[in-house]
Amino acid sequence: MSKSLFVFWFAIVFLSLQSSYIANHLLAFQTVELVQSESESPALAYGEVVSENGPVADAQVVLFRDKLVQELKTNAAGKFELGLDTGENVNIFVSAEGMISHVQLTALKQGGAQQDRLKITLAKQTAPLGGRIIDYQGMGVSGAKLQVSSLVCDGQTVTFPTNLAIDNLKTTTDENGAFQFSGIESSMVAAINVSGPDIATATLTADSFAKEIVLVAQPSRSIKCRVIDRLTRAPIANVMGSATPTPTMFQLVQSFNPQIVYSDENGVFELSGLPAFQPITVTAHPTGDEPFLRSTKQIAVENGFGVVDVEIQMEPGVWANCKVKEFGSDGLAAAQVYYFPTPENENFQSFAESFLEGGQRLTGIATNPQGTARVVAIPGPGAIAVVAAGFPANEGVNKLTDQQRAMFAQITQQELTAVEFVDPKDLDEQIELDFLVSKGRAIEIVVPADQVSATDHLVVHRAKSKTSMSDHVIGAKFNAEQFQPGEVRTVLIHSPRNQLGTAVEIKAEAESPVAVELRPTGSFSAQIVDADGQPQQGLVVKFSVAGNSSDTSDGFDVMQQVITDANGRVNVQSLIAAVQYRIEAVRLSQNRQMMDGAPEVDSRWVVAKDLEINESELVDFGAIQFGAKELAKPERLASKQVVAKENSLPSLVSGKIVDADGNPIVDAKISFNTWPKRTGDALEDTKLEPMVLAQSGSDSEGYFQLPLDEKLEKKIVGFGEPDSGGSGHSAIVVMSDKRGSIQISTADLTDSSGMDIQMKRDKIVRGKVTSSRGQQKLTLAFGQKMDVYGDAEIRKILGTLGDGKSLELATKEIEPVATLDPLAGGLPLATELAANDPFRFRGIPINAIFKLHVFDDSGLQKTITVVSRPHAAMEIKLSEDSTDTQEFHGSRINLSLDKATVAESPQ
Repeated sequence: MSKSLFVFWFAIVFLSLQSSYIANHLLAFQTVELVQSESESPALAYGEVVSENGPVADAQVVLFRDKLVQELKTNAAGKFELGLDTGENVNIFVSAEGMISHVQLTALKQGGAQQDRLKITLAKQTAPLGGRIIDYQGMGVSGAKLQVSSLVCDGQTVTFPTNLAIDNLKTTTDENGAFQFSGIESSMVAAINVSGPDIATATLTADSFAKEIVLVAQPSRSIKCRVIDRLTRAPIANVMGSATPTPTMFQLVQSFNPQIVYSDENGVFELSGLPAFQPITVTAHPTGDEPFLRSTKQIAVENGFGVVDVEIQMEPGVWANCKVKEFGSDGLAAAQVYYFPTPENENFQSFAESFLEGGQRLTGIATNPQGTARVVAIPGPGAIAVVAAGFPANEGVNKLTDQQRAMFAQITQQELTAVEFVDPKDLDEQIELDFLVSKGRAIEIVVPADQVSATDHLVVHRAKSKTSMSDHVIGAKFNAEQFQPGEVRTVLIHSPRNQLGTAVEIKAEAESPVAVELRPTGSFSAQIVDADGQPQQGLVVKFSVAGNSSDTSDGFDVMQQVITDANGRVNVQSLIAAVQYRIEAVRLSQNRQMMDGAPEVDSRWVVAKDLEINESELVDFGAIQFGAKELAKPERLASKQVVAKENSLPSLVSGKIVDADGNPIVDAKISFNTWPKRTGDALEDTKLEPMVLAQSGSDSEGYFQLPLDEKLEKKIVGFGEPDSGGSGHSAIVVMSDKRGSIQISTADLTDSSGMDIQMKRDKIVRGKVTSSRGQQKLTLAFGQKMDVYGDAEIRKILGTLGDGKSLELATKEIEPVATLDPLAGGLPLATELAANDPFRFRGIPINAIFKLHVFDDSGLQKTITVVSRPHAAMEIKLSEDSTDTQEFHGSRINLSLDKATVAESPQ
C-alpha cells in the first residue's frame, strides 16, 4: 500500500449524528393502575376532572400510545368513563380552557377488580407559554406552525404521535409573528417543532423557554433529489432520503428537525424547510432488495434559495451473504459485519469521498440470531470484516500488516475479529462467506498453596487475551483464555499482599494446568519536586510494561498507577521483579475537564525507561525534578519485606468499589487521611484540616490499589491539636462523585487485600438561613460525626421520632452501619455566606444523621440536626426528661437565626 493511500485512509473522519439535548424539567405526574378482570369485558375506569372551584365540565380527555386510542369529554359533573381492552400502558392527556394541561400514565393489569376511579386536578393557568418568531430584519413571521412534540413527565419525556391532533399542542403565529400555547407552561416542554413558509424547520427545546422566546427564523430552501443507478442511469424507487445541516460558526441556537422521505417510482424525493445559510448533506439510504451502497451529496450555500435540483448516483453492487459461526456451536448473533473497498479498487476514491462529504461513520450490519448478515460489496478488491465482542482476532487478522490493521480499525472503530478479502468481477456474482470465530483454548495456571491462600487476591495481566489488561482473581488457580494456535504469551501474576509475583511465558500448546512459582517482588520510591524543590502533589505515576494492547497507542500496558502525596512522594511496595518497566509522571490539567472519559493532560514526563527491579530490592530515586532532561540514576538497596503487625499499617490496601447494584465505580478517589481530634468547640473546629498521606483511584472495573508507606505510622502518632489533649486518628477514605464518601478506620484494616466496598448514592442538602438582623456574615460548619444507617433502620428511627421520642432514645439501640467524619469526607470545613443566601452541600451520604452549626458575626449560634432524607421538618425532645426541643430537618432546610443563643461548646 502506498504511503499516500494510507494517509488518505486516515483522512476519513466519521461523525455520529447527535440528537438535541432535552432539559430535564419536572411535570406533575402520578401513576394510576386500572385492573382488568379475567372476563373478556373491557376494564372500566371512572374518572373525574376537578379544579379548586369544583368539577371541570367539557374537559378534553385523550388516550394515546403510538396513535390515538380514545378521545372524549367530561360531563357536567366533570366525570368521564374509559373502556380499555388491552394490558398495555396508555398515556392520558387532559386539557380544559384556562387550565394547565395534565399528562399521566395509566397502567392496565390483568386480574382483580374490574373498575377503578381516578381523580385529576387541574390548576389555573396564569402565564401561558408564548413568544415571537421574527426574520433577520426583525419583522414578524406570520403563518409559522408550532407543534408540541414532547412534554416532560416525572423526569421522563413523553412523545406525542405526529398524527395526534390536540388543539392545546399546536398553534400558529399571527401577523406580528406572535404565538401562544393554551394550557402549556414552559416547565412542561421538552420539544416543539417549528415549520412554515420560507423558514427553516427547527426544534425548540426546553432551554429556549427559560426566558421570553424570540426565535430568529432562518430563511429556508428545498432540495429535490433524483436518485439513479450510476451504471444504467435508471431511477431507484423506495430510497430513504434524509438531510443534515452542516454546522457553521454562524449557526443559530436552535436544532434542526430531521426529515425522512422516500423516493417515488421516478426516483425522486423532496426535502423542504432546510436552512438556507448552511451547507446541507443529503443522504440516500437503500432500502429495497437491490444492492446499492449508501451515497451522500453536499449542497453548498451558494446554490441559493428556493428549490435546488440534485442528482445522486448510487453505486450498484453485489450481495455478500455472511455467516458467522462460533467454533463448537450453531451460530453467533452478537457480531457486526462491515464491507469497504480497498485502495486498489477503482471505486475506492468515490466511496471515500462520499463518506468525507457526508461526515458519516461506517456502520456495520448486525447478524441475526442465526449468525447471518447480508452486506453490499462492489466489484473489485475489497474486504469484509467481522467484529464480535469477546472474541479475539483469528489467524487471518493476525496476519494483517500493521498498516492494514490500523486502516481497518479506523473504519470500524473497533478491534477486528475476522477479515476476508473479496474481489467480485461483475454484478452477477453473489458472495457466500463463512466466518469461524473461536474464543481459543483456556489453560489453567496454578500457584503453590503455600504462597497464595484460597482467599487471596491475585492481579493477573493478559489472562483473558494477549491484549487484555489487568484482571483480579481470588485464590491460587485461574484460567488464561483465548489462546490461538501457535500463540506465545507472557502472563504477569502479582500478589501485592504477599509481595510476590512473576512473569511466565506460556505457549498455546502447553499442557494444562501450568504450575508457576511466585518470586519476591521489589519496591520503588521517589520524591518528585519542581525546579524550586517544591513537592509536586497529585501527579499520576504510571508503571507500564511493553505489550501490544489496543488501549495504549504507544505499545505499553499500564500495570499500576499511584498518585504523589502532599510531599510529592510515591512509594510502591510490590513490583514484579525481572520485568522492564517504563515509569511516567503525568500532570493532569487543573480544570479537570473530561474528554473521551479521561482528564486532560498538561504534561507527561518519563521518569525511567527499561527499569528492571531485582527481587527484594528497593529502587530509590530520591528527590527528582519533574521535567528534567536527563534521566535520574536510582540507588539500589536491599529492601526488607514489610509484614503487617498489630497496630501497624499494612503495606497495601486493595479491593473493588461497586455501587448499590454491584456495578463497578470508575475513578473513585481512595486516600489515606489523618486528622486531629475535634476540640468540641464548633467554631474552633472549623480551622482544622485533614492531611492526605496517600492517594489512588479505581480503574475501569472498580479495582484499586493504595500502597502505604510503613513510615506513615510515625506521622500519625501525636498528630492533633496540642492544646486539646486529643490524639490524631486516621482512616482510608473513599469518595466518588454523586455517592458521597465512605471511611474505614485504619484500626479495622485487619484484612486490607481484597476489600469489597459498596457505595450508595448521596444526597444534596440545601436551604437558606434567614435573619431579621440584616445581611451579616454567617458561617456554617458540620458537627464532629455523621451516623449512617440502613434503609430499614432509618425508617424505624423516623417513626420513633414521630411518636414523640427523642433522638437519643430513638438511636440508643440501633447501631449505624458507619460513622463518618465530615472533615475527612471532602465536605467543606466551613461555609461562609450572608443571611438569606442559599447554600447547597453535595456528597452527603443517604440516611445520615448529623449536626449543622450556624454562627453569625455577633456570636449568635444555632445547632440543628439534619437527616439526609426528604421528609417534613419536626421538633424533637433533646432527652426524655427535658422540656427543651430541637429542630429536626430533612434535605431541604429553612433555618432562622432569630431564636439563636450564645452557646459555649456545642457537641
